[in-house]
Amino acid sequence: MKKIFLVAALAVLLSGCGMFGKPVLPRHASIDSLHDGAVDDFANRVKHAEAIYFPVDNLDRSAADLILALRDDARPFAIAWEDLSADDQLILNQLNTTQANDPSVGDRLVWNASGQSCEFRKSVLRATTDLPQLAIGLPEALRLKLQTGRSLNGEERLLLPAGYRLPAGGYEKFAKEHEGTRDSHSGNSPRSYRIQLVAKLFAAEKIVTYMNAHPSGKVLIFLHRRNLEGTESVPDLVAQKIGARQLILDVGHGANGERPRLLTSTRVL
Repeated sequence: MKKIFLVAALAVLLSGCGMFGKPVLPRHASIDSLHDGAVDDFANRVKHAEAIYFPVDNLDRSAADLILALRDDARPFAIAWEDLSADDQLILNQLNTTQANDPSVGDRLVWNASGQSCEFRKSVLRATTDLPQLAIGLPEALRLKLQTGRSLNGEERLLLPAGYRLPAGGYEKFAKEHEGTRDSHSGNSPRSYRIQLVAKLFAAEKIVTYMNAHPSGKVLIFLHRRNLEGTESVPDLVAQKIGARQLILDVGHGANGERPRLLTSTRVL
């Protein structure tokens, strides 16, 4: 009974934003996604993509190669981080100013990662401080409210993105995929679904806002793999609002134990 109530509450919370039903995509929207054999025209796809997604779960040397390829392109680009809360945007903005000479600026960032994974993120950031950086993770106060199930106040409700449509049965599909998982962050409860859904919507809205403000630029987005898959993926949500060419990358293993290589394939919507 409690689960039914929470799902109903989520529907009420988001229905005012017009989020349920079959998504309607802008004309010319496309999403390229991963496929093991489609690497021949990788450089060309990167060149023509406007939003490029890389799974932060595999942030390693391949990501460095991708950034080098993007630097060779004449179009300016930004980097977006799911593992940084929107609360950290002010610190990221300082990286492009004279304060970037102060190493303590970057040290104030709070990453949603630890150990070697956190060090990879920091190394990429240190190598790209000359580029615009975007924090697209949920504000901590909003995340805490969602995790504890407490009601959002008026200011927090304004942070919920509007204008998205989601296919029916999203929670049922989510629960089936996470059946048997009881972790509070990745379990199959309505509360877990609500947190992950709002986080994806929030990230998508940040990406859309940036791309609308910089129509001649590109953005490289580091997201967790779980948010790049399924019918409620961040790229699918972004495609509802802008007709951008989006590219989803993944890492495959090179032959004879060589370092990983980037893989893509095309799916036109």
